[in-house]
Amino acid sequence: ILSYRPESVYRKEPEHGWEHDSRSFYYFGLEEKLPYSNEVRSLKEHIFEYALSTQSKAELKIFSNGEQACRFDRIQGKNILLINEQWDYNSLLWGNYMKHIPLKKELRGKTYMSLTSLSP
Repeated sequence: ILSYRPESVYRKEPEHGWEHDSRSFYYFGLEEKLPYSNEVRSLKEHIFEYALSTQSKAELKIFSNGEQACRFDRIQGKNILLINEQWDYNSLLWGNYMKHIPLKKELRGKTYMSLTSLSP
């Protein structure tokens, strides 16, 4: 559920796992609460199927051969679905997980998706 965001208190051990955090005191300070939890916002790599559904039973599905990744987040006040064929973690700047992918002038990819309404 997108709206599940348990409370985190600075310098107190959380009563929930990392995946449910919606705050990052180190990166975003003490005041900012992210719109979604890490579980929602995190990149799902090498997907075969990725789905987003609503309470009214509408569903958006992305289909892949395992070479794509999806991420959902609220960016500048809008819900955004990112679908990547190449991704890197250069913002970590720690060395681990960084792939150092050279960027080409033009990137192209193909995505297959379906949008359905499951309501009667």
